[in-house]
Amino acid sequence: MAQRIIHYLIGEKLLDRIPHALREGGFDARFRMGNLLPDAYDWDGPDLPPRRLTHFVFTDESGDRYSDFGRFLSRYRERIPKDGLYLGYYLHLIEDACFRVFWHSQDLDARLKTKEDVSFLHRDYHILNKYLIEKYALENRLEPIEGSENEALDEIHPFRAGEMLYELAADFLDRTAGEPRWFTPRLADEFLAFALPICTDALERLLSGAEPLDPHSLHWRPTA
Repeated sequence: MAQRIIHYLIGEKLLDRIPHALREGGFDARFRMGNLLPDAYDWDGPDLPPRRLTHFVFTDESGDRYSDFGRFLSRYRERIPKDGLYLGYYLHLIEDACFRVFWHSQDLDARLKTKEDVSFLHRDYHILNKYLIEKYALENRLEPIEGSENEALDEIHPFRAGEMLYELAADFLDRTAGEPRWFTPRLADEFLAFALPICTDALERLLSGAEPLDPHSLHWRPTA
């Protein structure tokens, strides 16, 4: 999955594309939280794969995987266009689907074979936080949202919305030194160049009432 700061960055770019007439009240705060929420899941035990649930990941007959953000759209169709929390969540699913497609296009899934490799990847994310924040002049504008304890989204899986505030704040303070091993600044910028047009198109389709983006257009084949 993409790191929090990348999700936050894409979210800020997309928020700028939403008409101000829709961004009344607490819309922006709810959008920012929604755009990070799928990764703020509670872990209930080793037998439950919460990320598959919160990201609507399915495998089709051919063995390809995809994020069924179309199913999420159908479930919350009445809320998504007017409630930032649900719109942000919907766009997060598309952002992550883009990331998976990009990830496999770079053959990274096949190259990260050990737990040590994955630990280096997580370190890469920490190293990149400072780079992305400074290059794109990001400011932490995430704030608490009212009524987050009784959202319809809770039927998907329990979320830790409150903890996300502290986690993103830590990302903004992150000054991990070193050189990335797997996910480099070049790859981060290339991913953003790939994902932003797709996510923007998905948003504009939704706001205009056009045919929504097809989840099967963003599929990937897991590495054996």
